[in-house]
Order: sequence, then structure tokens, then C-alpha cells
Amino acid sequence: MASVLEPSDLQEIQNRVLKLETRIGRWRTLSLIALAGVAIFGFFITTGRVNVGKIRAHTFVSGDFRVVDEKGVFRSSLAASSGGKAGLSVLDRNGSLRAALFVDPDTGTGLILRDEEGNVRVEMSELADSSVGLALVAENGVSRVGMRLDPNGISFVSLIDSHGVTRTALTADPAGGAGLAIADSDGISRAAVSVNSGGEAAFRLFDHESAKRAEIFLEATGTPQLALLDENGAVRFILLDMKTLGFLDQDGVGRLVLGVGPSDAEGVGLFLMDRDGRTRADMAVGANGNPGIELYGQDGRINWKLP
Repeated sequence: MASVLEPSDLQEIQNRVLKLETRIGRWRTLSLIALAGVAIFGFFITTGRVNVGKIRAHTFVSGDFRVVDEKGVFRSSLAASSGGKAGLSVLDRNGSLRAALFVDPDTGTGLILRDEEGNVRVEMSELADSSVGLALVAENGVSRVGMRLDPNGISFVSLIDSHGVTRTALTADPAGGAGLAIADSDGISRAAVSVNSGGEAAFRLFDHESAKRAEIFLEATGTPQLALLDENGAVRFILLDMKTLGFLDQDGVGRLVLGVGPSDAEGVGLFLMDRDGRTRADMAVGANGNPGIELYGQDGRINWKLP
């Protein structure tokens, strides 16, 4: 039985979520570093009022172009350094920094938007590896939505709760595959759905220990399959082609199979196997409606049959 969403696929989704969270954290770190660097070069000047009597509405100071309003309140700064860094800051009428745009040849390009309280609420970045990202931040500083497009064209969207735990992650790749993972309040993936480039779809459920417990997948031809697993990840029940039911032991050995032929007219059969998977008994009703029973020895030979 070929599964569409293998454990490695789910792990990849989880890894991508972690990478996205890390990236969001890096965006903020880069932003703060960039802001600090910009301050060193005079990009962002300490908020305050400018003495209008001594300077005009705009002036150059140490290579920094500053703008003040008619009341002398510092409103904007534009500057560039010899190291290739450049920055633009925009302040509101109260002198609070509300927007900052920076370019750094080592870290990339970023845009930061702040609310009236000075809290970062939006972060946009184009990083040195050519990936682009967006983070939407709550008032308490927790990133709640993260988006990223990596250099390979794979896109990611992460939804995060108020405690900073990623609860939902979506991804799509250029080849046509897409996936969705949903986590509980502890950040453990509990459900995942995916569609691959071949048109196969899968849905999986996991317990609180991240063990897969159920899987439904649909082949590209439209044939559905179902598997139920125990806490150790062993398949214990399987439904194939809507015509075959299988019950397996903890070692994955089929012990009981109930099957229906290619059509309703082809009969039905029940097969019992030993721990080695050898058929030891079968009961069947043939296409002509006649029943039959056969018992087998360990060597596979029929020991008894009826009729």
C-alpha cells in the first residue's frame, strides 16, 4: 500500500514550520540589528524637537538628510553609509518612529511598521538568500502570521496563537504539491492533509504523542484507502479498494482478511492466517452462491474441506 503522505513528508512540513518561525525571529533580529546599525550611522536620530530658529525645515548633518515639520518636530531621516547600508525612517507628529526601511548588503532589505505605542506590528524582508517574507505581529510582540517564499519557489504560511505556538502551517511547491498541518496548543501536529503533483491526496490524524493513528488517501485514479494504526504506529486495520478488509497484529502480519470479488457476482471470502501470515482457514461463497470451507496445515496443504 503506497501512502501519499509519508512520515518524512509530515516532518518536512513541521521542519518548514520551524524554519518559518526561526525566519520570523530572524526578521525581527535583523530588523533590530539594522535599526541599531542605522542609529550608529545617524539614520535614526533620537526623537525630539528641533530648534526651528537655528535650522530650516531640512538640513544635512553628518551625511544624514533629515526632515522636520513646521513645528520643528523631527519627522524623517534618510542616509547611506560607505558600507553599502541605507535607511529611511518616518516618524509621526508626536516624534514616534512608525516606519523604517533599510537596505543591508549582508542581511537584505526590510520594512518595519510600528503602532503609536512603538510596538512592531508588520515586518517585511527580502533576505540575502533571495527569499521574501512577511510577519504580522500582535501588540504583545508575538508574531501571529508568517509568510515566506523561498528561493526555490516554495511558499509557506504559518498561523500562530497568542502564546507563540504555531497552530497551522500551509505550504505549496512549484511542482504542484501542497500541504496543510494543524497542531494542538502544545505545537504537536494532530492532523495533516496533502496533495502531491501526481494528483494523489492524503489525510492523516495523530495522537498527542505525534504517533499516526489514522490515514485516508485517495489515489489519482479515484480509489480510496483507509488505515487505522495503534499507538506504536503499527497498521491494525486496512481497507483496500473498497472491497478488501484486513486486520493485522502488532507485528504488521495480516491475520484476518474479508474480501469481495471484482464485482458483487464474484462472491465473497473470509481468510484466517497464523502469526506467520500463512492462510489456515477460509470460508467463501462463490459466484454461483455455493458456500465452501477449507482448512490448511502449516505446509499450506488442505487438511479438510467442505463440501
